[in-house]
Amino acid sequence: MSKIEEALAKIQSKPRPGGGSESLPRVDLPAAMNVDREAFVERRIVTAVFESGPAVEEYKKLRTRVLAWLRAAEGNVVMLASAGGKEGKSLTAVNLAVSVARELHQTALLIDADLRRPHLHQLLDVKGQPGLSDFLMGKGDLSGLFHSTGIPKLTLVPAGTPTARSPELLASQRMGDFLKEVRRRYQDRIVILDAPPVLPATDAVILANHADGIVFVVRAGGSAREDVQQAVRQFDPRKVIGVALNGAIDTGHYSAYGYHYVTSPVMAGVG
Repeated sequence: MSKIEEALAKIQSKPRPGGGSESLPRVDLPAAMNVDREAFVERRIVTAVFESGPAVEEYKKLRTRVLAWLRAAEGNVVMLASAGGKEGKSLTAVNLAVSVARELHQTALLIDADLRRPHLHQLLDVKGQPGLSDFLMGKGDLSGLFHSTGIPKLTLVPAGTPTARSPELLASQRMGDFLKEVRRRYQDRIVILDAPPVLPATDAVILANHADGIVFVVRAGGSAREDVQQAVRQFDPRKVIGVALNGAIDTGHYSAYGYHYVTSPVMAGVG
C-alpha cells in the first residue's frame, strides 16, 4: 500500500459522528470586521463566524499542521491542490486563510491562482479585478492587486480577468518576481495559493515551484484514489504536507442560522 493509500485509508476509517442540532457560539467579531455573517455561513466560511464546533476545530488542526510545516521549512507559502474540480479546495483555502488570520500573531494573504475559473472573490464578496492575471499581462501595478476582505489581517489577491493563457502567465518571469516580492515584503505573512485542479492542466505543477508546502484536498466519496495518486506524483514528495479529506465529518446543524454544514477537513499525513 502506497503512502497516499495509507493516508486515505486512515482518514476513511475515522468514525463519522451522527447528526443532530448543535447551537454554536458566534465569534465576537471586532468592530473592524465588515462581513455579512449570514452570507458567510451560507457560503460555508464558518471560521469567520463561529468560534467552535467540529468543522472549525478541524480547520484549526489544519492550520496548526500547516504553520508547523512552514516553520520547519523556513518558508511562508502553502499551496492547496486537488486532483479535479468540486473537491472543496477553494472553500478549504478560504477557511484556512481566515483561521490563520485569527491567530494572534499571524496575518494571511490569499491568492486565487486559478486564472481560468476565478472563484475566491465571489466567496469573499470582493471585486474580481484588477487581479493576478491583469498584473501578469502588464495591465496594472503591484499596489492594485491587494483587496481588503473585511476580515482583519486577511487580504485577497483575486485571479483577475479569466484567461486561457494561464500556463504561460504562471510560468512567466513576472509571476516569479511577484512572488519573490511578496516573500520579501511580507516575511511575517502566511501566503496561501489556491491552485487550479492538477489533472486537467499544468497550472498547479507550475505553481508548486513557488510553494514551500502542498496540501491535497479530496472530497469523501469524490476523487478516485488513482486520480489522487496520479496528482500527487506530479509534485516533489518532500513538499507534500498531507491530504485533507472534505466531507468526512457530519458536523450537524448550525441551528443559530438554520444551515446544514457537512464539509470539514480531516487531515492525514502522507509520509
